[in-house]
Amino acid sequence: MSERGAVSIYCGTTAGVVRVDGTTGTVSRLGPAHSVESLAVSNGHICAAVTPDYGLPMRTPLGPEHESGIIRSVDGGHSWVAANEGLASRQVTALANSADGTTFYAGTDPAAVHVSDNAGGPWVEPGTLRNIPGYDSWTYPLPPHTPHVMWFAAHPQDGSRLLAGIEVGGLVRTEDGGRSWSLVGEGINPDIHGLAIASSRPEVVWAATPAGIYRSEDDGTHFRECNAGLPRRYARPMAVDCADDRVAYTVVTHTARGFFGIPAAETGGVVCRTTDAGQSWQELQGGLPDPLPSAPALAADPQVPDRLYLGTMDGAIYVSADRGTAWSVLAMGLPAILRFALSTSAN
Repeated sequence: MSERGAVSIYCGTTAGVVRVDGTTGTVSRLGPAHSVESLAVSNGHICAAVTPDYGLPMRTPLGPEHESGIIRSVDGGHSWVAANEGLASRQVTALANSADGTTFYAGTDPAAVHVSDNAGGPWVEPGTLRNIPGYDSWTYPLPPHTPHVMWFAAHPQDGSRLLAGIEVGGLVRTEDGGRSWSLVGEGINPDIHGLAIASSRPEVVWAATPAGIYRSEDDGTHFRECNAGLPRRYARPMAVDCADDRVAYTVVTHTARGFFGIPAAETGGVVCRTTDAGQSWQELQGGLPDPLPSAPALAADPQVPDRLYLGTMDGAIYVSADRGTAWSVLAMGLPAILRFALSTSAN
């Protein structure tokens, strides 16, 4: 295990970016003051999508335009600057970086994908999603009804390949770094909440939706429903074990409100695991609070099989080393956690 790097958990919270050591639980508050809806981290470079108010849903209300957008740090979070050059919209709803860390992606509302090869400055839109047939029918249930990029999944080996989940519009894929896009995901619910690509078998893609979980074995082209034994259907975060594509995790609740900070007794939330590629699911409760608070952040360790992390909106991070059978507290007393980004560094 000595050859593995140390894992840091970067948390987007309602009070900025917080870094937590994945082993010791040591907490470092990096700023800024605004809510961070999404973030991407690579080699000490951090991009954070900031919003002045984490409303219900996420983008309502966003507040003044000048207070939203992307900020970045190139020194591990010690200092921050605005990084909005080239963005068509400052309503940034998803961030990610390529597996090699050289490319950053920003998804927005209205749905568009911008790319940066300089950790967030400047951004370009190499190809538009608007050319995809059916784009004009994409929508969001609440005003202003514009679709947005909800989640990215970068290919673990090929930096030019990326999946983007649209809320609500389905799954789109690029194989050339964003210059062209195609609608994929036959058989999937078009309201994409979470995505995870199996690093051990990259053609396997897992997706979380309000209608449950779906799995693809052909790079996201086709999906099958995987809801047998799932106690609820409204799913948001999605994670897959780094060594076994059949082992995946999600958090499910009764409705969307289960992910927006309502009292724990009302969320109906539960962490679930499959070990047989979605043929069955088991509830995971050992060591977790009962009832479970809103838990929008879930991630599998990128290097250590069977290890995963859960973040809650009451400011706690839980860790499990046995596929979620038993959990322990890694950190507490944080601001409400909205999103994770895991990063590794060599020992």
